[in-house]
Amino acid sequence: QAWRPTLGGPPPAHARPGMLAVGERHTVWLRGDGRAASCGSNACGQRNIPEPEAGVSYVQVAAGGSHTVLLRSDGRVVACGEGGCEIPETEAGVAYTQIAAGCHQTALLRSDGRVVVCGGGHFGFDASDLGASCVQIACGGSHVASLRSDGQVVAVGDTVFGQCEVPPVLCVQVAAGGSHTVVLGSDGRAAAFGDDACGQCRVPEISEAGVAYVAVAAGGDHTVLLRSDGRVVAC
Repeated sequence: QAWRPTLGGPPPAHARPGMLAVGERHTVWLRGDGRAASCGSNACGQRNIPEPEAGVSYVQVAAGGSHTVLLRSDGRVVACGEGGCEIPETEAGVAYTQIAAGCHQTALLRSDGRVVVCGGGHFGFDASDLGASCVQIACGGSHVASLRSDGQVVAVGDTVFGQCEVPPVLCVQVAAGGSHTVVLGSDGRAAAFGDDACGQCRVPEISEAGVAYVAVAAGGDHTVLLRSDGRVVAC
C-alpha cells in the first residue's frame, strides 16, 4: 500500500524515501523496499511506474519534463511518460549504470563507458561525440553533458547560449540546467556556462581559506552549490 504524507508522524520503514528526483510537474522517489513512488501531474503517464518483478528493485530514479526513468538492480532501464522513453536493450555483458532525464530526452550511461541518448526531438543528439570513457551524465533542457574519466566535460545538443561550450578544465562533477551547464573543478572551484539571463552562471567565488565547493546542481534557471563547510549557496 502506498504511503501518503500526513501530519501523524514519519512513514513506515519500507516507505521511507531514498533518492529523489524532481521533474517539471512531478516528483519521484525511491522507497526503502526498492520500489518507486511519485506525486504530481500524470497528464502524460509519467507516474505510471511499473512494479518491478520479484527479486528486482529500483536503484536510481530520474524525472524529466513529462517522463520518468528508472534504473533496475539488474542493469535494465524502464521509462514511462512522454519523451525519451524508447529505451534500447544492451548487448550481452553490458548493463546500464546511470540515468538522467531532460526536458524531452533521456541519457543512459553504460557499463562500458558509452552514453546512449533517447528522444530530444529535432536537436539530434549524437552521443558518439561524448566519447567512450564517461563516468557521469547530466541532462539539461535540450542538451546532454558527460564527465569523462580524464576529468574533461563534453556536451552535445542545443548550444544557442553556449551551454555546450565547456572549456578544457579538470572536473569532478557536471550538472545541466535549462540552458546552462555547471562544472565542479578538481580544485574545489565551480563555474557555469550558457544562458545567464537570470544570473544562473554567476557562481560566487569562495573567499574563506580552506573552504571549497563539493557538489553542484542546476535547475531551469538557477544553480545550487554545496560548500565543504555545509553551507549552500545559489545563484
